[in-house]
Amino acid sequence: MFRKRIDKLINTNKASGYYITSPENLYYFSGFTGGEGVVFISTEHRLLFTDSRYTIQAKEESKDFEIIDIAEKKFSDFLKEENIKSVGLEEDFVTLDRYDLLKKITD
Repeated sequence: MFRKRIDKLINTNKASGYYITSPENLYYFSGFTGGEGVVFISTEHRLLFTDSRYTIQAKEESKDFEIIDIAEKKFSDFLKEENIKSVGLEEDFVTLDRYDLLKKITD
């Protein structure tokens, strides 16, 4: 079920990957019901970044995703390391501060 949603997102848009943080969409795309997290979806990656309070839960609920503890790697570091140049956002959910940070990293 989640895989079809992910494939549809990737195949109908042009960004290098998608940054998802709203609780509703975290669940919709990954099955994760924890309170804090970032999902990044691209043709190469299915990642769920969360803190140590949720890593066990995330591994159980989001089996198609690599779970990354943010104490070990931050999402911004991942973007820099992978040289990601365009990120799709949930425009009704991302704050201006977060948008500015992502824009700075991907420019």
